[in-house]
Amino acid sequence: MKEYIYFKVRLFKLFLVFGVVLLQSCLQKEKQPVDYVNTLLGTSSSRWMLYPGPSMPFGMVKLSPDNTDETHYQLGAGYEYKINSISGFGHVHSWMMGSFTTMPTTGELKIAPGTSEDPDAGYRSRINNDNTIATAGYYSAILEDYNILAELTATTRAGFQRYTFPKGENGRVLFDLKVAEEEPSKNIKAEISKISDTEIEGYVQREAGDWNEYTLHFAARFNRPFKSMGGWTGTNILENTEDIKISEDLDMGAFLEFNLGDDQVVLLKTAISYVSTEQAWLNLNTEMDPFGWDFDKARDNARNVWNTLLKKIKVKGGSETDKLKFYTNLYRAYCSRSIFSDVNGKYVDMCEKVQQAPNPDSPIYGCDAFWGSAWNLNQLWSLLTPDYTEQWVNSLLELYDDGGWLADAPGGLEYSSIMVAAHQVPFIVMAWQKGIRGFDAEKAYKAMKEIQMIPGKPHECGGYVGNRNLKTYMDIGFVPANEGPVSNTLEYAYDDWCVAQMAKALGKTEDYNYFMRRAQYYRNVYDPSTGYMRAKYAGGPWTEDFSVSTGAGGQGQNFGYGSKNYVEANAWQFSWYVPQDVSALIELMGVDEFNDRLEHGFKNSYPHFTSEYVNIGNQPNMEAPWLFNYSRKPWLTQFWVREVLDNYFGTGPIDGYHGDEDQGQMGAFYVMSAMGLFEMDGGSSVDPVYEISSPVFEKITIQLDQNYYKGKEFVIEAKNISTENKYIQSAKLNGKELTNFWFRHEELAKGGKLELVMGPEPNKEWAVNSEYPLKEDVPVIVTTPYVSNLEKVFKTECTVNMVCDTKGAEIRYTVDDSEPTRNSSLYTDGLVVNKNTSVKMKAFKGDEASLTATAVFKKMGEIKRVSMNEVKPGISYKYTQGIYRMVNDFLDVTPLKTGVVPTFTMEPREKEQFFSFDFEGYINIKQAGEYTFYLATNDGGRMYIDDNMIINNDGLHPVVEVGKKVELKTGLHPISVKYFQEGGLNGLKVSWEGPGIEKQEIPPKVLFHMK
Repeated sequence: MKEYIYFKVRLFKLFLVFGVVLLQSCLQKEKQPVDYVNTLLGTSSSRWMLYPGPSMPFGMVKLSPDNTDETHYQLGAGYEYKINSISGFGHVHSWMMGSFTTMPTTGELKIAPGTSEDPDAGYRSRINNDNTIATAGYYSAILEDYNILAELTATTRAGFQRYTFPKGENGRVLFDLKVAEEEPSKNIKAEISKISDTEIEGYVQREAGDWNEYTLHFAARFNRPFKSMGGWTGTNILENTEDIKISEDLDMGAFLEFNLGDDQVVLLKTAISYVSTEQAWLNLNTEMDPFGWDFDKARDNARNVWNTLLKKIKVKGGSETDKLKFYTNLYRAYCSRSIFSDVNGKYVDMCEKVQQAPNPDSPIYGCDAFWGSAWNLNQLWSLLTPDYTEQWVNSLLELYDDGGWLADAPGGLEYSSIMVAAHQVPFIVMAWQKGIRGFDAEKAYKAMKEIQMIPGKPHECGGYVGNRNLKTYMDIGFVPANEGPVSNTLEYAYDDWCVAQMAKALGKTEDYNYFMRRAQYYRNVYDPSTGYMRAKYAGGPWTEDFSVSTGAGGQGQNFGYGSKNYVEANAWQFSWYVPQDVSALIELMGVDEFNDRLEHGFKNSYPHFTSEYVNIGNQPNMEAPWLFNYSRKPWLTQFWVREVLDNYFGTGPIDGYHGDEDQGQMGAFYVMSAMGLFEMDGGSSVDPVYEISSPVFEKITIQLDQNYYKGKEFVIEAKNISTENKYIQSAKLNGKELTNFWFRHEELAKGGKLELVMGPEPNKEWAVNSEYPLKEDVPVIVTTPYVSNLEKVFKTECTVNMVCDTKGAEIRYTVDDSEPTRNSSLYTDGLVVNKNTSVKMKAFKGDEASLTATAVFKKMGEIKRVSMNEVKPGISYKYTQGIYRMVNDFLDVTPLKTGVVPTFTMEPREKEQFFSFDFEGYINIKQAGEYTFYLATNDGGRMYIDDNMIINNDGLHPVVEVGKKVELKTGLHPISVKYFQEGGLNGLKVSWEGPGIEKQEIPPKVLFHMK
């Protein structure tokens, strides 16, 4: 029987893979772009959203095999190519959201999926990758444990499955509503009901993370009646039932039994909706009725939809491998993010209210963040599918109307706030600047200005909105180390520049000048002593724990997600992050240091470019190979872009990506770079440009959408291009010599041709004297002054040392809490203080003035004394829940509960993730002397003694222990520990050592709180 199935599949495979090619050869037709797509590429050690099964562009349904289990959360969730079994076919693979799986079986009933290590423990089945087909719009595999051929295809909101069972056996189809997902989630309630002997429907309400609660409804229809329906709740099996439901976090599912007879094929159509089961049926009927029960017709439709999209770019030349990589990556750029509205435009907003989209043909979209998309998706979508770009903008504005804030990552259409900054801003601005203007510009500008002016906060419907560290950023010109990562300063400044560009386009001169000033705040965190962007405390100094290159890089399970000071990167990588003004960054670093450092980074990151230096595998550093265009060495951009394309991007399931293919971003980066095009500033300038490098192909023809762009097509020809001939010798744009490394978007939009002559050796004359594409006539800011004192707590007196990194600036200061002016005291050479003092500083140069900085100095021992009669044992706490990245994020949050515990412990917590504790009390010091305190936290925390912060272990990181010595007198001293946990494992340990005390956790006997 197994041989029969294998034979059938192999015949089908031969037809699919070779038959079409032979037919096309006979008809003298070229191989189609869709034929190059391998949806298995990169599916080892990949994310939930990188699935091998069929979907449509931005499909709501992403019908795909799953084979991981509860031990494979996070990056390995969903499908792992190296696991040779399947546990079912999931319908949703959107970020932080799952659905239900369907699975055909025979024989003994099993209701648990089993595990990848022990498939026989459940209903999962082994597969052989040699007998698996995965193409755009189609997937098939032989379930070897059952000898079943499973085939899948999909429309936007519905799935279509064809199961061919072995002869002589009856069949069963399982629906499982409790499955392993990207992140752990829990079922709140669920139900499956029989509608007829060919139809069932149901829903599952879930909570995922700390922000996403959603209800997924589904409708399912078979082409033939099932003889019975059963199900399970937990481990309890229900026979011959018509309704199954739960109201707690239990495993739950249904099974349908079929008498097959001589007809071994069972067809199944499913559709989903986040609104209601009625809407799921509407989606099913609307999208699937045109195909009847013709599975092949539906499969061909999916293939044709993808081919129509993919052939908007036609390539000539290059190898078959190059084309496979090109079209598979182009496919990835459109398959990972999701539509959340139904066929009639209904959707559920962030407040769980059913809404109606103004235009059902312009869907409501959801996704992970637009973080870093300015260097990939923004560029590709606007170039190739401006209609989709316009729909995305309108979707963001529709959700803004619903919830009052732009969403940085409308995951499940909720305010997830998963990443930092507001990079939906560059997306919207880019669309407008490129002439994609089918949206309300004034509304868009209002929404963007608000998110850059109003400090972030928890949203009343859950999640978090806006920028967390915005107020301090606006007040002092950077995000200080005690509030957030220094990289936020860089990202906020880029978004400010984008708002300024939109203001300029709309004639809002005052706003333009204001935001252009803020766009230079990156200067406040550039440390001239090291030449890197570096974390700094609010009034100074630079942080003492500076490291250039640790904390980010690697791949797969060894991937590093940065440190508390740099989000998913490190100082080396984020020090290049000034996309709005690379020429100014070069001036700060010096062109030789800029080039030498960059070259060293590439040479030490070869071949995969996922190191602690160049890391193409994550968003903050994806611009790296394109930076040489700006530093007068464009031939190095040409060289390293090709090296990245050839070595970072692979061709198979295991080597497809050496980093994180984050919802199409790597795919889009490949496509743009393979065409030799890039936009350093994300295309958000008033007059956008494309920078040029070495394309992969001899000829690239981009079909332009004439509803947005005047031209019919834009052609890129690279004469003599080859693996060796990667260097540009000369260039022409529409027949005219091009000596700049860039050309304007308006030239592309008119249609035309870019001609490149390529050679094996660099032409070190071409474009080396290129003008920079953007010149802004705005004054350079005076950077915020700061103190260089590392210690701000002193015994008798302290000399305050003030610094301003703007050459030629003078510092004026006050010590009476008044605002410094040009008439305030002039700092010359040290200010001596001998009591608690608040020093305010402001720098002046010509007509320009900095923002004001404040540094507080405290004299040791100046605290209110407390006696033992005023306290009782134990330490008090405040407990909150939420998404936090720094201690400051929860200090003003209303506690869910308060109480007293014997010592510093997490025991009163109500969940394992996304919570905080603020412990406060007193520690009894019985012997004066030097004590060392230790704080170990995951994710972050701080410790205060005598109201002074002695340990800053703040920010997201694994368990790290930090120690600090302090001299203490006898008696009760105020002590406070502030701790939070985000995702992942938790950890908190507070220890000490001192006179007569070996290192140990602080015992309850010395901890007290006020009566």
